[in-house]
Amino acid sequence: MIELNDLLVTILDTVEMSQALSIGLFLLFLNKKKKNSLLFLSFFLIVSGLSSLAEIFETVNEYVKNPYMELLPFGFFPLLPSLLYVYLGEISIIKNKNTNYYILIPGLLEFVINAIIYFLPLELKRSITESAPYILFEFAAILFGLVIIVLTFRKVRKHSKLLRDQYSSIERRELNWLLIAITSVIIYFILSIIIEIFFTDFINELLGSLFGISLVYWTSYHGLLQQSSDNLITEKIIDSKPVYNNVDNSCSQAEKEQEKYKQVLEKVDALLCTETLYLNPELTIVHISERIDEHPRLVSSAINKLSQQNFNSYINKYRVEKAKTMLLAGKTSQLNIEGVGLEAGFKSNSAFYTAFKKFQKITPLQFLQNSES
Repeated sequence: MIELNDLLVTILDTVEMSQALSIGLFLLFLNKKKKNSLLFLSFFLIVSGLSSLAEIFETVNEYVKNPYMELLPFGFFPLLPSLLYVYLGEISIIKNKNTNYYILIPGLLEFVINAIIYFLPLELKRSITESAPYILFEFAAILFGLVIIVLTFRKVRKHSKLLRDQYSSIERRELNWLLIAITSVIIYFILSIIIEIFFTDFINELLGSLFGISLVYWTSYHGLLQQSSDNLITEKIIDSKPVYNNVDNSCSQAEKEQEKYKQVLEKVDALLCTETLYLNPELTIVHISERIDEHPRLVSSAINKLSQQNFNSYINKYRVEKAKTMLLAGKTSQLNIEGVGLEAGFKSNSAFYTAFKKFQKITPLQFLQNSES
């Protein structure tokens, strides 16, 4: 008879598997527009569900002793991070002309090899999986998966930097949720090793099941809401006009560059003050550059170097000043504080509160209370 501990873990693993498979298949069905990002997110969830199936069979097989339930080829460790990396390539601002689908090959190869081994006679299967070459092969697969996790982490960080240089609103475009997921996986593996040493197997299995369920929901929720981002700045400045127009030729190269940046930033400030473009929550650096007839990269460099801010912070500072003016003018009698933030150009309440506290060191409510005292 199955023990209560094993029954609880099996139930949780079944919940994880059923949820991952059902959500993955639902997203696959939902993908009518054939968006590759949604496609690879659904593949990730489906494969994640199948890996849970292997854990269920492993637990059950401790009681039924069925040789066909041994060594199921559904580990999928190198394939799971690879699918996540390809998904990242579809939604990130850092896109290659040719998506790196080849990165899926090692994970698929590992599955094919294990599937072939699975159908071999039991004794031969066991001898192969216990051999040094196979252990080395599995170690290489794990190492490959870890490398992909590191590459994913680095790409997300780079995505975040480029995003803030080009978009004034980054809600649903940022990938902090993915960083949290990756960090959680790393912490979980470290904890599982410690628990394996100092605690019972049940505690480790229970932690793994609960973590797996949480990760499925976390990835599904944020992945479904995630917006794809395009790189709005080309690599080279393509402009028929000289870059240093109206700059004294007797100046040094550095002085010319600094003077050009100053000219560009003055034009940006003048445009924002006269036409209040920052009230548009979808404002991008392209909108600004087109209005002042300068290349987006030049506008971005001028903002970064002279204001010591990225484009996102630069625009949000204007929005915070607008919100302060509205709060002092008593706009809260017509709108609540959140409404003031939306009127000032912020796309969400959380973005408003975060930016306001960043520049004012207090919340909008505290600012309002201080102004009334």
